[in-house]
Amino acid sequence: CDCTWEHGCIIMSGRSVTASEFPDLVFPPEPKSALTGRMIVKAFRARIDILSPTSAGVKIIGCVDPQLGPLVPQWLINFACKRMAGVVLHFLQRQAARVASGAPSPHVSAIQGDSEFYHDWMLEKVDTYCTKQ
Repeated sequence: CDCTWEHGCIIMSGRSVTASEFPDLVFPPEPKSALTGRMIVKAFRARIDILSPTSAGVKIIGCVDPQLGPLVPQWLINFACKRMAGVVLHFLQRQAARVASGAPSPHVSAIQGDSEFYHDWMLEKVDTYCTKQ
């Protein structure tokens, strides 16, 4: 959701999908072991506040089911998820720095492969927003 002019931010939302919802896509096989499972993201929301042409503030909310069932008590899952939030943000910041440096990666390739979105639309919008603020 593009809220740039109203609130100076961009909102993202999503959730996990299943192979039955997208039969034309190739999904990795389901884990076979009894101790492994595929984590389900029930809901994901991110608010990206545009601070300047080169910086942004990010707020992330997620509702995740790690599919650990009766193996791990719920209180331990909750504790670990809260602690993991900081680790996830650290890795997001580290990946953002790599992308900004232009080092070869799948993210850089995707951005370079879709210049119509990233350069012609998004970068133009952020630059225009920042110069008018």
